[in-house]
Amino acid sequence: MLNSFFKRFSSPKPTGGFASTLVPQPSAEVLRLLPRSFDSLEVWLLVFCGVYGLLVSTFILPGASELKLMCIGFMLLAVAKRFKPARTKTQWLWSAMATLLLSALIYLDPNSGGSSGPFLFLMILLAMGYPLLMEPPAASLFGLAVVLIYYLSVSRHSYAISRDLMLLRGALLAGICFLSTRYGAVLRRSEEIMDAMRRDSQSLAYNEYGLAHYGSQLIRSCKLGNSPCTMVLLRMPMDWMLDVMSDMGPVLQKNVHTLALQDIAAHISQASPQGSLLARTSELDWVLVVPGMNSNDAVGHLVSRFGRPLQIPFGLKDDEWFVAISPCAVQVNDEYRSVARLLVRAQQVWERGFNTGAV
Repeated sequence: MLNSFFKRFSSPKPTGGFASTLVPQPSAEVLRLLPRSFDSLEVWLLVFCGVYGLLVSTFILPGASELKLMCIGFMLLAVAKRFKPARTKTQWLWSAMATLLLSALIYLDPNSGGSSGPFLFLMILLAMGYPLLMEPPAASLFGLAVVLIYYLSVSRHSYAISRDLMLLRGALLAGICFLSTRYGAVLRRSEEIMDAMRRDSQSLAYNEYGLAHYGSQLIRSCKLGNSPCTMVLLRMPMDWMLDVMSDMGPVLQKNVHTLALQDIAAHISQASPQGSLLARTSELDWVLVVPGMNSNDAVGHLVSRFGRPLQIPFGLKDDEWFVAISPCAVQVNDEYRSVARLLVRAQQVWERGFNTGAV
């Protein structure tokens, strides 16, 4: 049984497996490594384009009524994206193309009153912003569209600039798209490294640093939405692996221990309410942050899946071991609203419950 268990889990699950589903991030085709400071990038980009265009149409081109309409369109698009942001790579690309098309509708008309200077700046702005979150193939498509629309727009105006200057500006736009794509890849790689540093190397769940970082975000989000939030402390017994590892050597013990922790984390993750965050904060302690539930409902949800005390399975499906875990829940309130204070409170409540036989 031990050999089959070891073979079954000899390839540890990747970081993006069960653990990534617990963080409040986009689902399905995920922008998983999207730096969190980029969440509102598109909204502010569209707002800036709209404000910029309105200033140009008011102080530089007072007769360009079409330009004002386009700027109002940018503003309306920003409002729409505020409530329904792009959550997948495909959505982000289509959104970028829609924005580019909106900017071209006015300037493709030779009577629009547009000028090459403001339009070039607008194209540069879009070329800098949107490729940041695109993979190279999508960024290449977007960059090609930017250059083509710029060439078509400028060539249809009576004040058309020289061919050499048009080519140079097209190369400038293409270069900005390329550099933006590369910079975005570096930022996503940095986020990936930071995310790995916030994970427990054995279970692949978040560690205490990940709990502090992402847990704080989750609690803050619940408070802004006036939604309850609960921290559940799950403590395993000291001797939970003794029977499993009693006949193993030190090397095999270490490997099986790691694989068992990954399996336990997977089972807790799959049974947790949607949007929960799981962390392993010590050798015996797991912490689950559950949004949208009070303490009784959060514990009740886990009890309905695993019984009481919680019997968490690990190993092969038809030949499993179980570890009995005692839960203790603390709800976020005005007094306990930080991850650190909640964790200390949960540990105190657990110890008191253990001493009195309540857990």
